Amino acid sequence: MTNIWLLSKQSMKGMDLLEMAVDVLYSLEQKASYGPLDERNLKQSLDRGHDLLQMLASAAKTQISQKGQQDLFMLRIVENLEKKLGIPPSELSEKLERGSFELKDATVSKDTIEILEEISNVLMKLTSRSVDAISISLR
Repeated sequence: MTNIWLLSKQSMKGMDLLEMAVDVLYSLEQKASYGPLDERNLKQSLDRGHDLLQMLASAAKTQISQKGQQDLFMLRIVENLEKKLGIPPSELSEKLERGSFELKDATVSKDTIEILEEISNVLMKLTSRSVDAISISLR
């Protein structure tokens, strides 16, 4: 039962992070297509995206320095991003930090949008694996 609990906790964390990434992508898409949105909702989405990229940048830095507390799920996300993008941890950390500052300033580049899309893809893959593992464990 402990295994199911851990998988469930990991799945929920993945869904929460995925919702953050998709929310900011949706808001940016809506802003580009339809012009200014409700400023409060847009700022909230950008702030959540900023927080997500900061968390991942921190995980990438922890991977580099191997100091500090490590969240294994966040490290799995970072490792998957490194593989998908074909870049080392230091470059990924820089991209994530740059993207987080862009979101904070509400001036988002194509590079940041692409990394948010990759984060979403990685989170979908990792979360679906956790859910599949729960399903198998319950059989």
